[in-house]
Amino acid sequence: MASPVLRAIVGTAPTVAPVSTASPLYASPAMGLSVRYPAGWTYVPLAQAPVYYGVSFYPPGADPSEPSAAITFNLNTTSRYDASNATPPLTTRPQPFTVGSIIGRNYESAALPIPTENYSIELPFRGGTLLITATEGPDVNYVPQLRAMLPTLVPTP
Repeated sequence: MASPVLRAIVGTAPTVAPVSTASPLYASPAMGLSVRYPAGWTYVPLAQAPVYYGVSFYPPGADPSEPSAAITFNLNTTSRYDASNATPPLTTRPQPFTVGSIIGRNYESAALPIPTENYSIELPFRGGTLLITATEGPDVNYVPQLRAMLPTLVPTP
């Protein structure tokens, strides 16, 4: 008998902080992008290497040294984007997703992978894959905040 799968629990979305041209700017020539993030949020660059670059954004009061809910941008230059690639286990069927002029796909956790689920966007970028994730539960939902940030994303080829 197969074990039951618990459906994903989506947490409460905190008030979405406005993001505008006056918001703080994160820019990374190595990643080839810039994005504005809410005032009061902090960012922490992830491992920087010739093939992998990343940054995570944390809301006020979060401790990035502890496992925390976040919005993360990761560029893997050795993993070529392919829309036909399988998504991680227990995720929804991928849907087309566009950021600016870049067409990729998005999917989200469909079951309860404790401690958090993710909303994920994969985009072809710089010969690799740009993976953008937002924590989606069970305690908090940063997807609305990510959606507020995405219009400010400026990729540079």
